[in-house]
Amino acid sequence: MTLALAPLVHAQTFPSHSVDVVLDFTPATSFSRWVGGFLPKYSRAIDGAKPAVWMIDKDGATIIPRTEIHLPDANHLEIRTVTADASGNLYASVEVWSEDYRKTGAVCEVMREKKPMLVIRTGDFVAKALAVSPAGEIWAFGIPLPLETARTSTSDYQTLWRFDRNGNLTDKLLPRSDFGPDVIPTHGWGDIGSPQIWATETRIGIFSATASRWIEYDAKTAKKLVDVPITRPVAEDGATTAAGELAMTSSGNRVFAFLVYRYADSSHVNGLYELDKNSGKWIALRRPSGEFNGLYGADGDDLILRAGTKTFGRF
Repeated sequence: MTLALAPLVHAQTFPSHSVDVVLDFTPATSFSRWVGGFLPKYSRAIDGAKPAVWMIDKDGATIIPRTEIHLPDANHLEIRTVTADASGNLYASVEVWSEDYRKTGAVCEVMREKKPMLVIRTGDFVAKALAVSPAGEIWAFGIPLPLETARTSTSDYQTLWRFDRNGNLTDKLLPRSDFGPDVIPTHGWGDIGSPQIWATETRIGIFSATASRWIEYDAKTAKKLVDVPITRPVAEDGATTAAGELAMTSSGNRVFAFLVYRYADSSHVNGLYELDKNSGKWIALRRPSGEFNGLYGADGDDLILRAGTKTFGRF
């Protein structure tokens, strides 16, 4: 795969830098999401395979080799999401089945210097989206494990957990009830999108696809600063959009999304949009290049787009 880079703010038509990286697009491998200069990846526990993580940097180098995630008390383990911090360490949210098949959650930090893995036990809470702030704090947007198979719930719990850089829990925020009478905000479906969380130097941004909400917290004080219902664009024939990927840039905390219109005949049209945080509406943008038609994350003030299955570009 070729990774190509160019700044968004200059609206260049073509990327200014490219590197070749090798990616696996089979169902056993995670979706690709670029996070602040790194591409964290994981493999799934399918057909008895041991789940593993690895990470690539912007020069195409593998800075964390394929590393199996295994805990001493685990009979079975499944990775749910991964992210990276500014130093190139990888974080994985995992579900752990013990010998008696009791499920618990954990966040594992895999360091690029090959230091011992840090394991943060989260009890019956499992993160569906993770972000690490430049200060090293871990933010987890998640759900109690017993509700994973429920489509709705009227029970209340804190959906956003905050840990310091040593893995100590410091805050539980954002009650489920804030999203509506029975919405589970960390669910994700193919026709609407998946839960996501982004961290910049000043903000923590949370997207709930099921609730169509964008929420921001102050990264230092954990005070809620933005909470806006999002209006999903609708085509002339009534086709609505699914959010394939969101990204928040550092300066100004601008929020972008790659939206997909899904039509009744299974066809689809893609587009890059920016969120108007005052109205909650997505504003259509002109694509930097017709070749680049998929948003795959952000790096500072740049967006990472992909062309087809082989080229990443920084805009």
